[in-house]
Amino acid sequence: MTYTPALDNSDLLSWDGIRAAEDVRWRGLLLGNGSSIAVAESFAYPSLYDVACSDRIDNPLGAASRRLFEDLATRNFEFVLASLKLAGRVNAAAGIDAPILSQLYREIQIALFESVASVHVEWDRVASRTLAQIRRELLNYKRVYSTNYDLLVYWAMLREGDPYDFRDFLWAEGNSFDPADVGILGDPTLVYFLHGGVHLRRTPNGRSFKRTAQQQQNLLSQFPTTWESDEIPLLISEGDSNDKLVSINRSDYLSFAYRRFLEHQGNLVVYGHGLGGADDHLVRAINGWSKPEAPRQIALSIRREIGEVAIRQEKQRLAQRLPESDLWFYDADSHPLGESNVRPRPVRDLFRRLR
Repeated sequence: MTYTPALDNSDLLSWDGIRAAEDVRWRGLLLGNGSSIAVAESFAYPSLYDVACSDRIDNPLGAASRRLFEDLATRNFEFVLASLKLAGRVNAAAGIDAPILSQLYREIQIALFESVASVHVEWDRVASRTLAQIRRELLNYKRVYSTNYDLLVYWAMLREGDPYDFRDFLWAEGNSFDPADVGILGDPTLVYFLHGGVHLRRTPNGRSFKRTAQQQQNLLSQFPTTWESDEIPLLISEGDSNDKLVSINRSDYLSFAYRRFLEHQGNLVVYGHGLGGADDHLVRAINGWSKPEAPRQIALSIRREIGEVAIRQEKQRLAQRLPESDLWFYDADSHPLGESNVRPRPVRDLFRRLR
């Protein structure tokens, strides 16, 4: 069964109607920033880098740190922190003392931590029923791909039930990723954090692992890394598509997760993701799935409150971005991840902010 949407009107399907469609199985879910905004409006910020440069935090980036971002032509904290670590290693090997490197690292790390803390909701501020509902919905899919760096999906995975209901491939010694140990037993929901996360780290040699909450310390408070430690945050918050791919390819886990997305089998539900130019690598992957004789079914969420004109424009834009797929446009508020009991306050004017 396929559905041919009208691109010249503002009609949106209900999620219940899509889920009930005969002969269409929705095996994959791609989550974007809109799924986090549905839980907490604090995630509706335009740019983590902009937050780090603003008076919204106590210790914003200074002039030297901002110049470093400009010289490296990036807004990606992971890339800048990794570059500083590498420069420090080269200087140490050459016997060069360059204390400015550690000073810049500490300044950027503090600004990053304060920026994340300023936009991220605390664990005890998220209702238990919200995480339980997110968990139940994630279990409806075989594979969940998230580009969000926040902890909402991770918290939902741990909320209740059998811990083996979900598998994230970070189960080797020290909660690390081992590319030789990715076999799956049973039929769990597989979760891939495509752009890293607050709970993920990587070492200079590309090894990836996850942090777990320690006694009297939550994951947010454990987010900062130090100049002396052999790790950096594995969090790709922004940048253009090529910039993100550079960071993805430096991590064994992220490159594995992206390959799995490239090889995704079955149809895909997209919730809260704009599939904009900064995520061209994801769009290219989706366009590579379909064949003329067997197009993939892609269900895309749109917020009804953006208005009729914007809905038509968004449908036309997405149709141009995904010309090889059969598209189903649905009202985001009708999906379990956007219902009123998950999204307690109305979201306004977020159409242009979705990543």
